[in-house]
Amino acid sequence: MIQIKTYAVALLAFAATAAMWAPAHAGPVSTLYLTNWSSKTLYTVQGDAVTGSAPTYCNHCEQPIAVYGDVRTMGNGNGFGGRYNLDLTQTGTTYVQSTAVGLVDGTTDGRRNYAVAAGYDGNASAVYAFDREWGDPTLLFLAGDGVRATGITYDPTNNTLWLQGALETQNGTTGVLRNYQMGGALIASLTDLEGGALAMDYADNTLWVVRGPTQYFDQYSRDGTPLQTTTYGDLVGKNGTGAEFDLAVAPTRLPEPGSLSMALSALAGLLLVGRRRRRPA
Repeated sequence: MIQIKTYAVALLAFAATAAMWAPAHAGPVSTLYLTNWSSKTLYTVQGDAVTGSAPTYCNHCEQPIAVYGDVRTMGNGNGFGGRYNLDLTQTGTTYVQSTAVGLVDGTTDGRRNYAVAAGYDGNASAVYAFDREWGDPTLLFLAGDGVRATGITYDPTNNTLWLQGALETQNGTTGVLRNYQMGGALIASLTDLEGGALAMDYADNTLWVVRGPTQYFDQYSRDGTPLQTTTYGDLVGKNGTGAEFDLAVAPTRLPEPGSLSMALSALAGLLLVGRRRRRPA
């Protein structure tokens, strides 16, 4: 009986946590790290405020970004990037661009870094894998069908990559948000989602798209449902942005919100069993 009560308390605690998943304020729950080559600056934002800024190593070139216990950037063309502490101070380590293609955004799974090339001038958007030092580049897959990718982020809930981009259609240009397996197989494709850089907030598993340039920050659920849009006056008009959250502080995965009803049903069943066991013979 004690074990049943303990499990019931745990399920109630989970239900209370799930009720708080929706953000209570504008802006991301976690710290969002941003590169910006036009201003030669790194930024952090959280909630409704810009919380930090610092100069980059390279003038007008650092854009792809990977954050896992520290910040590691790469040049968007023939430039270079470097390693920073989470407070954006420079560590002195720099990385030479090793692909000579126009990389626009980056991410990491903690073992490898990834970056996406935009795919302009008739070239397909390409996703590259690197080691954690932005070396040993490998072409992972091509996005195909003419999409011009502008953002990429890693999803630890299913070990996949999300890409944000633009696609030319008969009705004009439309924004697309796509989920790919690591080998390039397309899992899901959502349309009419305008944007640029892409990041997943690992505190609530929502996706943040930076557009404008760097003027609007749009939050989406993983099924493409728009949740909110916020803006930061200090970042308006700054071109060339990469975006990422710190994967290293991702919490232990709780069940998805849809499984809340299952958890509550299990709780009800356990309580009913407990009552039956207390009845006299």
